Amino acid sequence: MKKKSKDGTSRCGKVACKFWKVMRLQLLMIFVTLFQLHAENSYTQQKVSILFKDAAIEEVIKAVEAQSGYVVVYNNTLLKTVKRVTVTLRNVNAVEALNEALKGSGLHCKLVEDFLVIAKDNVKTAPEDDKGRKIEGKVTDKDKLPLPGVTVLIKGTTGGVVTDTDGKFQLTLPGNKEITLQFSFVGMKTKEVKVTDDKPLQIVLEEDVTEVEEVVVNGIFQRKAGSFTGSALTMKGEDLKKVSNSNVFASLKNLDPSLMIFDNLEFGSDPNKMPTMALRGKTAFDLGSDDIDLKGSYANDPNAPLFILDGFEASVQKIADLDMNRVESLTILKDASAKAIYGSKAANGVIVIETKKNTESSLRISYSGSVEIQAPDLSSYNLTNAAEKLEIEKDAGLYYDKNLSTLFNLQKDYNKKLAAVVSGIDTDWLSKPLRNGVGTKHGISFEMGNERLNLIVGFSYNNVQGTMKGSDRTNYEGSVSISYRYKGLNFRDNLTITSNVANDSPYGTFSEYAVLNPYLSPYDEKGNLVQNASIIPGADNFEANPLYNASLNTKLTSKYLDVTNNFSVEWMIVMGWKVTGRFGITEKRVRADEFYPANHLKFRSYSGEDLFRKGSYQMNEGEEKRLSGDINMQFSQQFGDKHYVFANAGFTLSEAYYEELIYKAEGFPHDRMNDMMFARQYVKDTKPTGAGIYNSGYCRVVCR
Repeated sequence: MKKKSKDGTSRCGKVACKFWKVMRLQLLMIFVTLFQLHAENSYTQQKVSILFKDAAIEEVIKAVEAQSGYVVVYNNTLLKTVKRVTVTLRNVNAVEALNEALKGSGLHCKLVEDFLVIAKDNVKTAPEDDKGRKIEGKVTDKDKLPLPGVTVLIKGTTGGVVTDTDGKFQLTLPGNKEITLQFSFVGMKTKEVKVTDDKPLQIVLEEDVTEVEEVVVNGIFQRKAGSFTGSALTMKGEDLKKVSNSNVFASLKNLDPSLMIFDNLEFGSDPNKMPTMALRGKTAFDLGSDDIDLKGSYANDPNAPLFILDGFEASVQKIADLDMNRVESLTILKDASAKAIYGSKAANGVIVIETKKNTESSLRISYSGSVEIQAPDLSSYNLTNAAEKLEIEKDAGLYYDKNLSTLFNLQKDYNKKLAAVVSGIDTDWLSKPLRNGVGTKHGISFEMGNERLNLIVGFSYNNVQGTMKGSDRTNYEGSVSISYRYKGLNFRDNLTITSNVANDSPYGTFSEYAVLNPYLSPYDEKGNLVQNASIIPGADNFEANPLYNASLNTKLTSKYLDVTNNFSVEWMIVMGWKVTGRFGITEKRVRADEFYPANHLKFRSYSGEDLFRKGSYQMNEGEEKRLSGDINMQFSQQFGDKHYVFANAGFTLSEAYYEELIYKAEGFPHDRMNDMMFARQYVKDTKPTGAGIYNSGYCRVVCR
């Protein structure tokens, strides 16, 4: 029972306190607004200071980008002609700094909207008063996203322009002869287009894969693939979806043979059972417990690898319910050197998953939908029919005995079974609890932003229908990812809310049907379900009919709500030095209900005083809280073409807590009274139980 607060505060005092809170909130909003206005103004007036001696021009460009917040657009081919530079400048604007570094190279820098564009000195817009025809167009990538800063040159001349922030350009062509335009952009293949008329051009540039540098992400920092010495395998999200659209594990099972995901022979394709896997061998630890029946997924299988989602530890259940459309990349860290940064937690390997964060589009709406069919495979069950099974039993001597009295009874039983076979009974028990499960998946995302502020909002729905009748798993997920870049700072926040509802099959286990003989029938002569499927009368010849249990008002459900918020900030101090800080919080609530009515066959043996104990209800309620944070400082520098130095030092804090309470009750008078409040008592000789774990700690990580 909760107690009311008695602090003695008067009503006027409470009103004044509430008014002060409102005033503080308004002042905070005004401050944030003014800060944003100041940020917009100061962004265009950002000063930079650079000090380089005999350095490559690419190093100067990276330093200017880090200090100014501008994006520098250039053509790699042009920069190859620039010699190594020595420059010392303090408190100058970005354009002046780059022009000073480019002096004498035949290139210059200019500000085009929010981009710094490097082009040839003799590249200029054709004068408006020149006689000729005007041509306009738009340049995009393969995803129809505009490409700003693309250099558009008239082949064989010095005339040209660069595209604006919408990827559009306008150019006056000399004379009436056939003209060829050259389109070049960093990271894209140069394209030539012949202009034969005045119609607007729609140019699509293809990505030049040779210029895109591959990196390895280990969840804490990223390294160039060429300088990473550990054993790692990186896959893109598109590669995962090409194999399977179900979940991450279904794709990994087929893509990487080193990750062994075992078939669950006991539960088959039950969508509510988490997969068992191993990446670096198996241990002797047993995760299960015979004393406490926990329904929440609070800990991973000790044989499973460590999962890192956007830099934070995640459970197998969270990865299984993750929307495939949100996955940007997946990296498997296999050997000791690759996973050493995670310490003993990574003894079974590490799987790092990065979700999509940034977009350059002004507004993009994406929808994806799919249908998934779960079909049972009974091809390995080459079973006999009813007549064949009875004949095999006869040949095996099951109906013969030297004792005449016993032989008479056995022959009598055989004749009854034979009569059932002759009457046409041939039950395919394996097909009774099965179906073709048809599930659907839908996802929609909204992306918008520019070079500084990016936003992704996504919603997904995933319904999985198991092959056992009545088993399904429905997952709802909403996510908001926002990033903002200001000068050398990059802020990111990712909020994910996941709701899951799972139902287990009331048809019991598949093994119950596999042991039943085909000459038995689940129905009587009138077509009604029977409790005892046996043909032979008598209490000793009871064959439980699992289809009867499936017809009852059994309830086997579980659900959880997971709210996760991850925040990170990156600070590019100077060229080569970066500080990264992250903080994540997760709260999860679990509820599971397991109700068996009084007429369920599991209570068939109850008699006497135990008759009032028929019917059972188990309710599990649990919650989990996780806090984690880390701060890392990184240094990376390349010397010449072959030497690369990288170092990282970090500090990590984490706290995890969970508890689950279990209530078991019995004695329910009717199968429609399927709530805990209708119970007669707690289960005999038991009381409410539960479990709780609290973990906290820190670790210091240094790697070179």
